[in-house]
Amino acid sequence: MYLSHQSISRFGFAIMCTMCFSTVACTASNQSSSTNPTARLTSETASVATQTNNTVQGNPKQQFTAIVGTQQDGWLPRVLAGKGLKKGLTPAAAGKIIPGAEQVSEYGFSKVRVRNISGLKQYEFYYAKDDSGKPTKLEAVKLQFDPTLNQAYPDLVKVLASKYGAVKPEDVKQQTIVWVGPEFVTAQLTKQVTDLGAYELNVSLEKE
Repeated sequence: MYLSHQSISRFGFAIMCTMCFSTVACTASNQSSSTNPTARLTSETASVATQTNNTVQGNPKQQFTAIVGTQQDGWLPRVLAGKGLKKGLTPAAAGKIIPGAEQVSEYGFSKVRVRNISGLKQYEFYYAKDDSGKPTKLEAVKLQFDPTLNQAYPDLVKVLASKYGAVKPEDVKQQTIVWVGPEFVTAQLTKQVTDLGAYELNVSLEKE
């Protein structure tokens, strides 16, 4: 059977329309494909960041390093370095740096709960008394580590030794380690008396 010239023209036109539609569909599909990888990449990046954060939170040594830091961070632990804490600050001045540090007991102590640093539970500031008998001069700050990390005591010692200096095996065994820094400032690692007690790092502050 033969088709007329007019029928052939119409048939050709229909084929061209079909091809055009297919081309548009493919283009749209390609554009969608080029968009989806970006979305997937963003999702995968967020997933990797979350996994990395979880890894740090789940790795005691990395947590201790994030808290304590290294020699490059200076004498104070990394979480407090560069904030302006120094010996002799008044409670009001310290409270502007670490909110809550201004709430001092009659014995000169101020405890501040830490909520946003993995592995760290609390700061405890100590103020010496002035001539009038009031605790007004900042002397030291104590960092209380999360007691759930007590089993990682060897890792804590390694991190502190890399920052403050070598330690004696007998001191490590007794869980009382003292480092002496410039101007006779000290850093002391001890463990609370109770079985479930946390390890604490007491650091005396440098003068300005």
